[in-house]
Amino acid sequence: GGAEHSSARLERFLQMCAEDPFELPEGALNPNPTDFFEGRHLGTNLQKCNWQVVNCSTPANYFHLLRRQVHREFRKPLVVMSPKNLLKHPACKDSLDNFDDDAENDRLAQVRFKRLIMDTGVTDRAPNPEPEMQVKKLLFCSGQVYYKVDAKRQQSEDLKDAVHMVRLEQLSPFPYDLVLRELRRYPNTESIHWLQVHMITHLFLLSLSLCPSSPHIFSREKLVIQKMFKRRGKLMEKYELTFVLCLISWF
Repeated sequence: GGAEHSSARLERFLQMCAEDPFELPEGALNPNPTDFFEGRHLGTNLQKCNWQVVNCSTPANYFHLLRRQVHREFRKPLVVMSPKNLLKHPACKDSLDNFDDDAENDRLAQVRFKRLIMDTGVTDRAPNPEPEMQVKKLLFCSGQVYYKVDAKRQQSEDLKDAVHMVRLEQLSPFPYDLVLRELRRYPNTESIHWLQVHMITHLFLLSLSLCPSSPHIFSREKLVIQKMFKRRGKLMEKYELTFVLCLISWF
């Protein structure tokens, strides 16, 4: 088979990312608000990495990803892991203004690549956003699994309010600053979960090592949670990151 039949093996790219999973980048924990909105708070963090690994879940974000890659003043290899089944997914779409780059458009969130996509029920992008006190469960995910789980969540008004979903579009360099922002947004959350898909055709080989992004995400999410809740004086046991597997089939 050709490229469309190949196995990309996301975990192999993530294992070779030159990024320390036990150290937060300078400027991630307490960013200056002005630098945060201008994208200057992380300094040269990206230049220090060996490549970028992304999993885009919207057409506009894929467009802005390629646009960012072309217009940057430096070059880093870009690994894109977006699944082809999103090409025809009815929910995977964007309005034309999401592709806009009009300087007078104050919707800054729509005119740049989003390393992390917030839950659709929130709009505050400040480093210290308004708290969402009603949310009890926070789901982090990446790629196509968002649409599968969100479709079920939208069927219940209670779940829409109590469970929020955050999409990691850029897996490496890891968006520590934006994950920290989301944790600040949900001070009353009782559990934090990493959700990803695993093909049911591989079920007989099921193990943590075969779940592509889990080791990469776990070490970094745990660091963020430790830094965040240590400052708040809360018990870490209550906020341990849980691994949730969503089985899907190729058929």
